[in-house]
Amino acid sequence: MANLDLEPRFDRDGFLLPGVPWNETLARQLASASGLTALTDDHWRVLEYMRAHYCSVRALPVTHTLCRELGLGEHCVEKLFGNDLKRPWRIAGLPNPGEEAKAYMGQKSSSDRL
Repeated sequence: MANLDLEPRFDRDGFLLPGVPWNETLARQLASASGLTALTDDHWRVLEYMRAHYCSVRALPVTHTLCRELGLGEHCVEKLFGNDLKRPWRIAGLPNPGEEAKAYMGQKSSSDRL
């Protein structure tokens, strides 16, 4: 992850620390630092879905379900954010999901889980 002035707000894996406020400005900075030059409406829809899902069940969303419910087509997360599935989780300002979830995120395909 690129160096940000806000770096002390992140854990060693680049996830926002609990209690650190998230907002659209921070999301844009995180996106830029990860190589995304702009966040489209579809990016925001995915990020908002992820945040709402996490706040509701404290778990990773199933990406197939996320893409279907948002009407964005198959593999929408990879198409919008690339193959690093930790990228949208970080941009959404969500905390470190743990080792098992990061293993899912590290897979090249998100057909089962984010």
